[in-house]
Amino acid sequence: MSGGAEPTLFVTGATGLVGSHAAALFRERGWNVRAFVRPDADLRFLEELDCEFVLGDLLRPETLRGAGRDCDAILHAAALVAAPAGWEAYRRVNVEGTSLVLEECLRSGCPRFLHVSSVAVYGPPGAHPALPLDEEAAVDLPLEPRAHYERSKRMAESVVRRTSETGWTILRPAVVMGERDRNFTPRIAALADHRLLPTVGRGDNSLPIVYAGNVAEACWLALTRPEARGRVYNISEDGELTQRQLLSEAAPEGAVLVPLPRRALEACVAGLERVAPGGPDTPAPLLSPRQVWFAGRPNPFQCARIRDELGWRPALPALEGWRRALAWHRRVVAGRA
Repeated sequence: MSGGAEPTLFVTGATGLVGSHAAALFRERGWNVRAFVRPDADLRFLEELDCEFVLGDLLRPETLRGAGRDCDAILHAAALVAAPAGWEAYRRVNVEGTSLVLEECLRSGCPRFLHVSSVAVYGPPGAHPALPLDEEAAVDLPLEPRAHYERSKRMAESVVRRTSETGWTILRPAVVMGERDRNFTPRIAALADHRLLPTVGRGDNSLPIVYAGNVAEACWLALTRPEARGRVYNISEDGELTQRQLLSEAAPEGAVLVPLPRRALEACVAGLERVAPGGPDTPAPLLSPRQVWFAGRPNPFQCARIRDELGWRPALPALEGWRRALAWHRRVVAGRA
């Protein structure tokens, strides 16, 4: 690691979706990027950007020591998101890992810290007294026992908020998609690779989905604008993308969308959850009532604050971002043109 005249961004989760898009944007705008990566990670994209590398693991705190030296900002994007794991795995990575990165921020004297959280901290939107949900909505409503990701992101935010010595900012993106997405896009592509595709309800509802490049722009604003210190921002609206558009773009030619009753699906999944509720050591179910709620209802999250305070203006419409995500998946992951 070496300092220089360029400002330096330290990124965890740099090989992931948000982290890699943020690394590309900051490099494009003249910053040096120092990426904290696992020894077995695929570094080809970051190597093309000419990033620095610190080999380590959030579960090995000694590998973080000194990683933030001479940095102007830290972007903490590493997280366990949809792994089939119990509570302890989510706690260690998402809560303990956040605490360790904050400790390095304090040790190094880095003036800015950005934590990538999630709208998942709000819990089930239907449990809130009013919609849409802005950044002042409650983040302490009851969660299901297996809501490991949601619970861990709430706790991680609490860790960040308690560390007043750092110039922290928290971003809460909705579902993120884009190039190098190995979570959401592959799931939808696998589901849509059929001739008959079910939709939750009519499918004309807008979805809480954002393009990773637009989230990276929010990261830039959050770390370079002084008024972002101590603020929390939703990132949830970068252009309308409906359920029907999402599936139609992913489906093969000639596929037919079949609407299913939304309320019946919600009741069915909720019933299955009551029959087999699981516990803290049980992985989250593949399909939850919250996921069905999101799929069949309009986007419940509002992000006027970041537009008004920081001037966030997404450069790419959500539909075009989804097309890019699918094109990358077909080319790189599925291996077809």
